[in-house]
Amino acid sequence: MDEQRPVATAVAWRRGVISAIGSDQGVLAEKRWYSTVRDLDGQVVTPGFVDAHSHFPASGINNVTVDLSSPPLGDVVGLRGLYTRLRVAVQSDPSSRDWLIGFNYDQASLREGLHPNRQALDQISSERPIYAYHSSGHMGVANSAALEQLGLSAEAYPDGLLQEHLAPSLGQLIGRFSWLDLMRSYRSAQREYLSAGVTTVNSGAASVALTVGLRIASALQLLPMRTVVNPLHVVDNNTDKDADKNSRTDSGNIKAYARLRNFNSNRFRVGATKLIVDGSPQGFTAFLTRDFVDPPAGSIKGTSTRGSPLLAFEMLVNSIRHYSGAGLQLALHGNGDAAIDMILDAIEVAGLDAADDHRTLVIHAQTARQDQVDRMAVLGVLPSFFVSHVYYWGDWHAARVVGDKRAQHLSPTGWARDNDLRFSLHSDAPVTPVNPLAILQFAAERKTASGRLLGTEHRLSVRQALRAVTIDAAWQHFLSDSIGSLAEGKFADLVVLSANPFEVENSALSDIEVLETVIDGKVEFDRHDH
Repeated sequence: MDEQRPVATAVAWRRGVISAIGSDQGVLAEKRWYSTVRDLDGQVVTPGFVDAHSHFPASGINNVTVDLSSPPLGDVVGLRGLYTRLRVAVQSDPSSRDWLIGFNYDQASLREGLHPNRQALDQISSERPIYAYHSSGHMGVANSAALEQLGLSAEAYPDGLLQEHLAPSLGQLIGRFSWLDLMRSYRSAQREYLSAGVTTVNSGAASVALTVGLRIASALQLLPMRTVVNPLHVVDNNTDKDADKNSRTDSGNIKAYARLRNFNSNRFRVGATKLIVDGSPQGFTAFLTRDFVDPPAGSIKGTSTRGSPLLAFEMLVNSIRHYSGAGLQLALHGNGDAAIDMILDAIEVAGLDAADDHRTLVIHAQTARQDQVDRMAVLGVLPSFFVSHVYYWGDWHAARVVGDKRAQHLSPTGWARDNDLRFSLHSDAPVTPVNPLAILQFAAERKTASGRLLGTEHRLSVRQALRAVTIDAAWQHFLSDSIGSLAEGKFADLVVLSANPFEVENSALSDIEVLETVIDGKVEFDRHDH
């Protein structure tokens, strides 16, 4: 992924930093009597994969929750199976009054196309709090006992569906786990990322407590991967009505995040501040300029038939001014095109200049229009595309969310490529699995789970997609001087693959295995040991 040296046959490093790369003869000339030499016998090495956006270590809670995933990720095909799985978990420990969390259900993938409901969860247990966490992370369904503990009434939320700010965050739910379960989930996430070849992980909407915890884990060398944390912009429910309170909230966030940046190191970085501007398309809470096509009954809360923003425009402008004025990068969650309009308008009003190289990110950019991608190029704004959506929810988008015409342009990587934007691709784990090689396939094929093609003009070459999960993702994190490509002076972060991604069919990219993951020159994952 180094433009000056696209391909090499040998690499050497000293103390975790690449000291030579090039031909066998040239690199072996660096060998000393104490050097260790390994011949990979022609196997393919690439830079370690850089996680542009996910929620490390959230994916690890799969091990301590009830898995409600539907195909192709799991085997829950209908509501009956979902309820059965929760009921079995309750019956296995009938005396427990701890929260029971069902993880990653997706109504879009269920036979009925409907959310579970409070009444059915109450029948499973009226005493133990039960919460079914939606795969998008933007909503979930609670039984009456869980609503009561959240300070909400069953009368106000008769079906138990809680969306956006009302839904307990993953951090709140994790806080209800025991220390043993937390450690199990953390180790599980670590194995998942390393086995996928990810050498730099991202915690994409972290609380201050999680940020501090990850920093301590990194300092104690309990976390082998490099870590980029995006602290979450704290929202006061009244800030959209009170500009002074909004300003005080931003100031408090800035001070806290500035203190955390003092702990930055080669292994740990406090990166862009995350602001969430709208919701999710699968939950019909993304903010669109045109109506949702065919939302199932009960899917939409409130009166809007095209979603609504989660931040008032004036507050968004003020927050962008406050954070950017303090020298902080911004990562703005925008799924719907109306939300992206808001983001771009706010950036322009706030006075951010492309010449300042602010690298403001639009996270997901699911339904970005061509004029918006063109405008991003002018404003110096960079998209990080959730292209896995094309595979996992492309059929649902075409049928129920935005319709076939708009669905052709989900995650419009082709428009970004044509504008020479340095975009990245991400998994948003735990929403979808951490698997950069599968992301390459999704970006190159543009196929849905049913095999339907969506937006072939947005197909990427394997090299373009690989850049988006290595050097260009590193560049978005302001880390491309040290990671993302294999070059002298950069850290020896690399992966050994079972096949050459440039020589296999696009449909076989996700079948390639990561054989080894190396960070700072040390093998942190070896598939032969697992």
